[in-house]
Amino acid sequence: MKKKVINSIIGILITISGAQAQVGIGNAVPHGGAILDLNNQQQKGLALPDLSAPVADTLGLVYFDVEDSVVKYFEGSKGYNGLSPWKYKYNGSTSSDTYYQQGGNVGIGITNPVVKLSIDGGTEAESSGNNGFVLIGDPTGYQLVIDDDEI
Repeated sequence: MKKKVINSIIGILITISGAQAQVGIGNAVPHGGAILDLNNQQQKGLALPDLSAPVADTLGLVYFDVEDSVVKYFEGSKGYNGLSPWKYKYNGSTSSDTYYQQGGNVGIGITNPVVKLSIDGGTEAESSGNNGFVLIGDPTGYQLVIDDDEI
């Protein structure tokens, strides 16, 4: 009888702790808004699994694609995509942030590049059909435009 009561109490405790559905690694109390809460007091990163092709198509699956050298995630019917937009911060300086957007636009020091290359300070590069051009200066003011056959 005593063994049944102890087993029942253990079962109830396991059920209650499982109902919270939060796991903490390196901390006793995981954050309530997260399923997995990693404590980072030792300033270490998270190593994603490195795969060439995932075995299952699980919505939201995140992994490092060793063939393309990019972090990818599964978006359901859209398949596997690299994380985008991607932001690269050099040496912690916000003035040298580089942004890569899914449409192929790159911004240096600009958070929302609208042409193929936008550099803070007034330099842009864009292409139109087979003709490309570089615009130096304010796109709506004074500028120098270098085209495929003229300046």
